[in-house]
Amino acid sequence: MVLAADPDPEALSRVAAQAGQGPEPILTKRLTRQSLLTAAPDAVIISSPSGLHFEHGFLALSCGFPTFVEKPLACTATEARKLERVAKHRLFASDQRVYREDLRRVRSFIRSGHLGEILEINYHDSIVPRPRFASTWRNDPRLAGGGVLLDLGYHTAGAMHWLLDPPSGNFDVTAANLRCDTLRVEKQADISCVAGDIEARLDIRLVDRHPREVLQVRGSLGQVSIVRERRKPSLARISVQPSRGEPRTYPVPLDEASDSQSLRDFLHGVSGVSQLRRHIRTLEFLEHAYGRAAAEASELRDAVD
Repeated sequence: MVLAADPDPEALSRVAAQAGQGPEPILTKRLTRQSLLTAAPDAVIISSPSGLHFEHGFLALSCGFPTFVEKPLACTATEARKLERVAKHRLFASDQRVYREDLRRVRSFIRSGHLGEILEINYHDSIVPRPRFASTWRNDPRLAGGGVLLDLGYHTAGAMHWLLDPPSGNFDVTAANLRCDTLRVEKQADISCVAGDIEARLDIRLVDRHPREVLQVRGSLGQVSIVRERRKPSLARISVQPSRGEPRTYPVPLDEASDSQSLRDFLHGVSGVSQLRRHIRTLEFLEHAYGRAAAEASELRDAVD
């Protein structure tokens, strides 16, 4: 590591503490073209606040460096498409859930046809916020780009598309409700959407306790579900309920290796490590959800007035 740029002093201090042996890294609050060229890295890994991903990614790519971006790829689909245009096969984006064993098994089960025609998906995703969340960059709309919908929801929406791969190419958002409460960014997102005959609902939120991930996929011939409590050791329980035959449930132990598998692939030069179009599609979906939520909130205010 030769250079670390992040506006968050706590993040920079962690980098300094974990830099290990070798030359002392350059620590700076702002990434510039000159600082990148001076450092001359073999590759650039971007895990700065979400609202800076586009700026940092564009700088790194314009300097010609292979670039890996933690989720989200950007804050809007427009920004993501701009990154794709200048990438020239040098841009890779973080993937986590596509490597998870429980989700891979469910995807294989869906694609095998054992559920018949997919009719419905319900996805609840909740997480306990970081300590002092309200005073961190995650509660700053400029640095965060959005709240729980852009952060946790980026995984949730992306996994939904990856699992089902709808023929229409995307889910159309039919209703969206965001709640901020005392925060400056949303802490809860309730999204309803449809793709052809498939109806979907996403419930994404920050919680005080009992964070969990619950996925239910219903088809014409049965349903499959995953329940994962967010605690260690991590364990997912998959339940299969065919319309005919006996239901069965089995555990799938999980580890944290899948969280960094896409980064390891990038560092080892694995080709095809990133599907940029999938990330762009996820951001298009999230943009529609934000837009629908804003429109519904405006209609509600007009009705009250």
